[in-house]
Amino acid sequence: SQPWQVDDLTDFVDGLGLEALDYLLSSSRVILPDLLRSRPLADSTSIPPLPSSLRDALGRLELLRSSPFLDRFLQRPDRVTALARDVYESLRQKPQAQKFLLEASSHLFERASSRMIRLLFQMPQLPPSQLPRITQSLGHTRALTGQQ
Repeated sequence: SQPWQVDDLTDFVDGLGLEALDYLLSSSRVILPDLLRSRPLADSTSIPPLPSSLRDALGRLELLRSSPFLDRFLQRPDRVTALARDVYESLRQKPQAQKFLLEASSHLFERASSRMIRLLFQMPQLPPSQLPRITQSLGHTRALTGQQ
């Protein structure tokens, strides 16, 4: 896998997560005061509109969820188990896929940790493109894969 592929995936997922976080925080500022006072939401309460990227992502998830094929597939646990076994066996035989998953998951975890720390200390959330790239920090990847 190329480091830029991991960076692109990380930026995409991180960007969606950041938009979701911003949306949740802005929505909570609107509805929390009434909820904390145990009052029903006023008719005039205006929750901000969902950002288009989140709307698109949720729309795609809904398409998958409402798929008759997926519904029939998930009703057969033996098929799900067989698919999981096939994916696992395939990944076991492909070191490049293992490396990509390792790099992507560790980079996403780093981003999520950074976001949580920034949130807890009320620091500004930087756009994904301004955060460290995996190409800038290959040392952690080498350590994870046991390379020198």
